Amino acid sequence: MTDNLNNIKVYHGSYMEVKTPDLNKCKDGKDFGRGFYITTDKQQAIKFSKLIADRYNTPFGVLNEYLLSDINNLKYYAFESTDLNWLNCIVGNRRKSYRHLAEKWADYDILSGKVANDDTSTVINVYLLGLYGEIGSENAGTMAISNLEPEHLKNQLCFRTEEALKKLCFIKSEKISLVRGR
Repeated sequence: MTDNLNNIKVYHGSYMEVKTPDLNKCKDGKDFGRGFYITTDKQQAIKFSKLIADRYNTPFGVLNEYLLSDINNLKYYAFESTDLNWLNCIVGNRRKSYRHLAEKWADYDILSGKVANDDTSTVINVYLLGLYGEIGSENAGTMAISNLEPEHLKNQLCFRTEEALKKLCFIKSEKISLVRGR
């Protein structure tokens, strides 16, 4: 399963150059937990670099490019679809009170799957309010997932350990201009 992730270019959108990712600077409460997030989709990373640069009021975003190699010896889990496992992992990582929903993925070096982005926030918030039913139940999860339009979601990989970060080789960074004054 990891063969398709070896020796490929991956991207990280930021407001700064990130030659050496540092897990100590990564925040909790993200989709797949605390970690360094990358994507194979360059446009997704560019979009995120603009979003985060705007949030931090910096003059430009930064697209960081890496070569990912030799992850075969790491513990890797791919959410192949936006299913109940994927949803529970995200909810368990975003909310401490539901941490138990994400425990089975706690010891993985890398997790990958679809991005739960701004387009999905409303559905996930409704799910967290219990309006689809009991959080963590198959019925509630199925109802929430059916409202997500998963075919439009981009991919992400979360590097959660120092061993995983060693598999990223920085290639270059590129400034991404912002259009302000909307």
